[in-house]
Amino acid sequence: MSFDAIMKQIQSGLTGNNKEDIVYLRKQIQEYKDHPLQEAIQREIGKMIYDRLDANQQQAYRISIEKDQKQTEQTLKEVEYYREKKEFDKALSILRPIIKTMEKETLFKNDQIQDYFSFHEPFEQALYMYLEKPKKKVSTTPVMYSDVYYLYACLWKDKGEQQACHEALEKALEWNPMSSKIHFLYMSEMDDLEKYFAYTKFAFQYMFHPRDIAQLYKNFATYYEKKNQPNYQYGCLGLSLQFVEDESVMKQMQDLETPTFVPASLEDLKKAGLPIGADQTVVGLAYGYGKTYVEKKQYDQARYYLQIAYDLTHAQEVKEMLREMKN
Repeated sequence: MSFDAIMKQIQSGLTGNNKEDIVYLRKQIQEYKDHPLQEAIQREIGKMIYDRLDANQQQAYRISIEKDQKQTEQTLKEVEYYREKKEFDKALSILRPIIKTMEKETLFKNDQIQDYFSFHEPFEQALYMYLEKPKKKVSTTPVMYSDVYYLYACLWKDKGEQQACHEALEKALEWNPMSSKIHFLYMSEMDDLEKYFAYTKFAFQYMFHPRDIAQLYKNFATYYEKKNQPNYQYGCLGLSLQFVEDESVMKQMQDLETPTFVPASLEDLKKAGLPIGADQTVVGLAYGYGKTYVEKKQYDQARYYLQIAYDLTHAQEVKEMLREMKN
């Protein structure tokens, strides 16, 4: 029997009396505890039970989740504090118990029906759905899995433990494959210069904030610096400034300038295979979502997506759409 058929059968036994239905649903959890789809079934039944709790019980559950979140956030701040003091072992000793708890967690475990992610913002999920076209349902967890594993990776990097860092990064990417900071840390661990260049180019499809596009161009500049090609290094630094003003980048460019220095042209950079500007798929997706929400008169969502498109392009049309929503 399929998952949908099983859930339809379970729902057919509901009476409409919340107390009786909660008892019935708990029995159904036991009934299907050995079924191949038991994780998905139990999770769906859990949602049905939650819907039948009274307002006070639901509020208590939400408060419990929020409390756990705040506690995790506070712990991560503590870990960052010890990391800044370079007390890496102390920081790891604080973070490990959270990792162990997360690894035992079953509420947000992937199953045959859906996959869970800890995306930071809506466009990360929108981009994931567009690029990966997942066959299973995608759900976002309230738990900061990717942040915890990212910080775990940072600590192992600080200690010079490359393998442990790589393993933590893989976990972080599983939870949020769209996270720019995770991708940048992943790139920073690459020893092979050509792979570093290729991954930087590949990562353009995930980046939708100007600061991240600027960083990608700085990555290219680093590549050309190590290849002893200052003219291309200069060109990449110049492209980064189109997205974020940065005095340190300006200083680097000034240091490269000599009376006979000739920087690489935009055409040179294109021929070298560098993407010029933000990924057009990313821009188009943000604009498309924004326009759709405008048509639905859901202006908060529209502003969010159109602001992404505008920040990447400064397109006059998008600017006008944003201005009209303010009036």
